[in-house]
Amino acid sequence: MRLLAAPLLLPADRPLKLAAYVLQATLGAERPEEVAHLHRVAREKTSFFRLQPSSAANRRVNRMLVRGLRLYEDFLTLDLVGHGDEDAELSPSL
Repeated sequence: MRLLAAPLLLPADRPLKLAAYVLQATLGAERPEEVAHLHRVAREKTSFFRLQPSSAANRRVNRMLVRGLRLYEDFLTLDLVGHGDEDAELSPSL
C-alpha cells in the first residue's frame, strides 16, 4: 500500500506502481470475474509495464517487471483469489 501511495519520482515508478496495483487489486478481488478482468489488463496492456530500453536501469526494471508478471501468471493458476469464500476449510492434508 505504501508503494501505491508513493509519488511518481522516476519513469520506472509508473510501471512498477501499475504492477503493484494489479497485484493488490487481484488480492482484494471478491469475484472470479474481477480476477479475469485484471488478468486481461496485465496481458493486453503489456506495453504499459515496459520502459524504453534506453539505459541499463530501464532494462533492469523491464527484466524485473517481466519476472513479476510471470509470477503473477503463476499466482493466478493457484486458484486462490477472487472466490470470496473465506469460510471454506482447507484440505485436511494441508
